[in-house]
Amino acid sequence: MPEYVYRAVTKRGQIVRNKVESSNKSNLIKKLKSNDLLPIEVLQVSYASKKARGPKKNIMNIDDIMKTANSANILQGREESKHTAREKFNILLTTGQKVTVRDIIIFTQNFYLLKRANFNNIHALNTIINSTDNLSFRGIIEDILAGVEAGEYMYTTMEYYSDIFPYVYINMIKVGELSGSLTNSLEQAVQYLEDTTTRNKKIRGILIPNLAQFIIVCLKNSLPKVSYGNQLSSKDLLTKSILLPVDKNGTPDWTFMEEYVQVKSNQINNTYQLPRQHEITDFRNLDEVEWDEYFIDEIIDVKSGVRLTKDEQEKGRIPFIGSSDNHNGVTEFISNTNSSTSSNILGVNYNGSVGYAFYHPYKATFSDDVKRLSFKNGKNNQYTLLFLKHIIERQAKKYAYGYKFNGQRMKRQIVKLPSKSDSGQPDFEFMEQYMKRMENQAIQKVGMN
Repeated sequence: MPEYVYRAVTKRGQIVRNKVESSNKSNLIKKLKSNDLLPIEVLQVSYASKKARGPKKNIMNIDDIMKTANSANILQGREESKHTAREKFNILLTTGQKVTVRDIIIFTQNFYLLKRANFNNIHALNTIINSTDNLSFRGIIEDILAGVEAGEYMYTTMEYYSDIFPYVYINMIKVGELSGSLTNSLEQAVQYLEDTTTRNKKIRGILIPNLAQFIIVCLKNSLPKVSYGNQLSSKDLLTKSILLPVDKNGTPDWTFMEEYVQVKSNQINNTYQLPRQHEITDFRNLDEVEWDEYFIDEIIDVKSGVRLTKDEQEKGRIPFIGSSDNHNGVTEFISNTNSSTSSNILGVNYNGSVGYAFYHPYKATFSDDVKRLSFKNGKNNQYTLLFLKHIIERQAKKYAYGYKFNGQRMKRQIVKLPSKSDSGQPDFEFMEQYMKRMENQAIQKVGMN
């Protein structure tokens, strides 16, 4: 009686495969449909391939199999195995278990070693099946074995699993089988998979951070400003939209985003020279110095900005500092100067984005929503003022629209700073040294990337 290899889909959407004997192809298709199996392919095994293989293996009469057939006991195209309780439990746990590149590498390495030991394909596949822990992948290998036993090449079954086996890998196996040099092809396939895995890890190390940087900027620009009275929950976040570049199909253009950030990074690396690291003389930590409390007005000069409306602003190159929480507080570039125009100073928002502080080493003009702070009798440089910035911003959360950080409250705000035990004055030397250490760490981190 003729032998056939069929592939069909069960009611659960799973693909099954088997070898059977049937009087003809039409009867086989009818019997499959009557047992809730939708045929995908039915192939008659050639006489030559049957003769070459010798005695029949794993061949069933279609009438016998259909007497007790259901989609469960022919799953993966095999007779129902007599599994132990542990194996059945593992099968339940691993239904749909993902097949990884590592699984394919191990399979290929083992197949290569067995072929070198003069195993034929059927013997090698049977050996590998018994040692494969991933039950999903075991089912795929069993399917490959069924095809080989039916006289097919391995690559023809692998093509059905193109979502598992890479295209290049399948073609390497195909060349090996058709040319009679499968052992060499398996060795090359192992090297291909390992090289691809290594390369992909390196690429992901670059691309994922690039994508993250691009998306973070887009999120900041797309999402509304948040504050104590306008918080953004994880549930709210799911309802928000984000503006991203898209390709011609309207889907996010991930490639453009990755390449854009990489190009910008390369430009910075090629044009930016790392500053020299500072010489450090004080290595004390924050918990190793004395601290004291001071009213801001006691040690710091607090000066106001000047109101400048949009109509009064003239375009130019001088940064205009408004009550913003980003871009270092710069909201515009103007040519206007007034009594607020100054440099080497700390700007602190008392309106708008209350409590945010930014250091300005350059000449800038300040709006009336920003106070200008500098130490009265101490070092005023980027390190001491940046130290002060972080101290002040820790107080910001208690101020809001109904409780503004105005000039009077700012002057009476208590701040805690490192102090000298002998004079009771702020320890400006420690603050400067501490911030220089932080900058050294940042320089080292950038230099390693």
